[in-house]
Amino acid sequence: MWKKIIYVLIALFIGYFIYVIFYKTITPPSNIDLEEKAKTKKVVYYLKDDAIIYADEQLGTPEDKEIRFKNVIVDLLKKDVMISGNEGVVDTETQDMVLKGKVIGKTKDNKWNLFTEEVNYKKETDKLTSNTRSKAVNNEDKTTVFGDKLETTTTFKEIILTGNVDFQREKDRITANSAIYYTDLKKVDAKGKVHYVGDGSDLKADSAIYEMVTEFLTADGNVHYIGNGSEITAGHTVYDMKGQIVNATGGGMFKYPSNNVDGVYIDGIYNLKDQVLDTNSAFTLNNDGYIIKGNSLHYVVGTGDATVNSNFTVRKENMVVGGTSGSANTKTKNIFSNRMVMTSDQGDRITSNTGEGNFEKKEFRFDGNIDGKIRGNVKDFAKSKEMLVDANAIYFTGDNAKMYFLVHEDNKYSMTRGEIKSNVNVRYKDLNASSQYSEIDAGKNVVLSRDNVRLRFRESTQMTSNYFYIDLNTEKGYAQTNVKIINNIGVGKVDISADKAIIDNKTRKIDLIGNVVTYKDRTRISSDKASYELDRKVLQNEKNIKVDYYLKTNDTAQNDKKAEKKDTDAVDEIFTKLSVEEVRGSRISLPKALEASNKVPVSIKWESSNSGILDRSGRVNKEYYGGKSSTVTLTAELASGNARRVKTFNVGIPSENIEEMLERASSKVYIPNAIEAGKAVDLPDTTKVNVYGKILEIPLEWNRNDNKISNTQQIYEDTQITSVLKFNGRTYRKTYNIKVK
Repeated sequence: MWKKIIYVLIALFIGYFIYVIFYKTITPPSNIDLEEKAKTKKVVYYLKDDAIIYADEQLGTPEDKEIRFKNVIVDLLKKDVMISGNEGVVDTETQDMVLKGKVIGKTKDNKWNLFTEEVNYKKETDKLTSNTRSKAVNNEDKTTVFGDKLETTTTFKEIILTGNVDFQREKDRITANSAIYYTDLKKVDAKGKVHYVGDGSDLKADSAIYEMVTEFLTADGNVHYIGNGSEITAGHTVYDMKGQIVNATGGGMFKYPSNNVDGVYIDGIYNLKDQVLDTNSAFTLNNDGYIIKGNSLHYVVGTGDATVNSNFTVRKENMVVGGTSGSANTKTKNIFSNRMVMTSDQGDRITSNTGEGNFEKKEFRFDGNIDGKIRGNVKDFAKSKEMLVDANAIYFTGDNAKMYFLVHEDNKYSMTRGEIKSNVNVRYKDLNASSQYSEIDAGKNVVLSRDNVRLRFRESTQMTSNYFYIDLNTEKGYAQTNVKIINNIGVGKVDISADKAIIDNKTRKIDLIGNVVTYKDRTRISSDKASYELDRKVLQNEKNIKVDYYLKTNDTAQNDKKAEKKDTDAVDEIFTKLSVEEVRGSRISLPKALEASNKVPVSIKWESSNSGILDRSGRVNKEYYGGKSSTVTLTAELASGNARRVKTFNVGIPSENIEEMLERASSKVYIPNAIEAGKAVDLPDTTKVNVYGKILEIPLEWNRNDNKISNTQQIYEDTQITSVLKFNGRTYRKTYNIKVK
């Protein structure tokens, strides 16, 4: 019981102490007109020509060292200051004074008032000193300062405060261990546990300088700012109150609770009004399990856009994506990067000129110079977290790719399926497949390729087809439609064609089925079936075998010479005629073959000095170079028979106009062409596009039947919707057909 009473008494004492020190004001009397009060005093004492003392009672004479006064008022004539107190002591030699008890000081222009319990005045130095809790008030700018100790002069140009300092001015308040108030400069230099509060802002630091004219607050040491939806720590800050800007240096932390964002930085500029953060050097941003690292961050809290104009990375669990510049949105979780690099902790890796995607939606798109390797079977990954073995990885290249992800029970990611388009090459062990389109299903561990498929086996064996499928678990697959095998068996070239091919890469055997035809030199062999051993380069025909022999005669040799001349003439003619058209859109025509006037066809193989900008198929990748002008060298290899020639072209690529840019921006918008009845279509409200190396965000509007619709629209029947993109007064529309399943 007694312990409880003691605890309550202690709590009351502490509460009273805090109240007295921080909250109790030194209340001035209602009337501080000291000049009027002086007229009522009984004693008038002249201290030479420096001061007049008014009092109710005088104790002592001019011959005494000290004279005491009761209820005293001192008029410092040469200083235009008056001071009153319950008691006063005057040194008749030095003219120094001490006033005690409800001391009030007042300048005659009524600019300053001083309230304390004791004040010492030194004439020689013109100093006013109080070692008791004091209050000074500037009546012009409505400034009030408190301190356990106060030092100043009768001009009040500089006020030195020590102990529990409290500075108050309109909406601003500063507390500190000590402070100097430069009244003419309207500047406060505070030190020790500085705490600023004003207009929704709260700042703590080891020291701070507040300039009232410019409204700049410069803080040093363990700076901690809270306000305007932000939290900042730093070694040093400059707070521009008018501009609502905080310039922070020396490293620290930032928080934006509304977006669940926090991070660390070295230097940063915080726009508190617009809620924008710009860092000048290294930073780390954390958001819902995402870790963004880089330099020169531009973060907009309202939209959630984090833009980085230098190297950066974004980590999500075991996946890391980044590049030379790009953006990430902390609300939508969309990520965009130039020179994108995506890796996993297990060893997966994909690079491209540009890339964008979303881990929440489990998909990413890559554009330009795709180069990747991924785990061959993600089922194994779900059970084992071992590193990817390069020998068992699936390697791929291409112009465009879309990768889909699988999330495991431990929230780790695996690339489960990929779609690669244009100039595709997929490699697994010694099997190499090029095509115009490939799908990699890492869940089932299979690869599908179509359109101009070319398989390369060991050494010189090649097989072409329109379609190819292989199960990487068994290394068995098949090819069909226009199947052809090209190899050397013994002496000379062998061409084999069939309707279908069954491939066993483990046994190194290919079974050919249907209309098998083999050409070797001038011999033709046909059969219903055949088997081809890749390592031994042995072909064995089966069922309905037919052989046609064509012996070479002198006439034949002569014809070969004539054919060679025709080949040379044809190559020379096409070499002279071949040209490259001017680049006007997103593609130029690059012929793969031309026929000469002698009816001899000439094949043309193209190569590009920068396939990221202009590839060998003639496609212009504006997303890679941002639509600015450029120059690319194209090399054409012309061939007919044994005749060969090479011709080069310097192709100028003009900068694109706004309409072309908007068209390119619209191509990045994906809308499904078929949905279930009544399902809402998620329509994006913006799309990002690379313009001259910087990421530009274009707003999207959506119309149906010329009426604006919302971003989530339910569809019940086959319809058309139109996207509207606007920029700098230009408009581009694109229509999408949606069918209901």
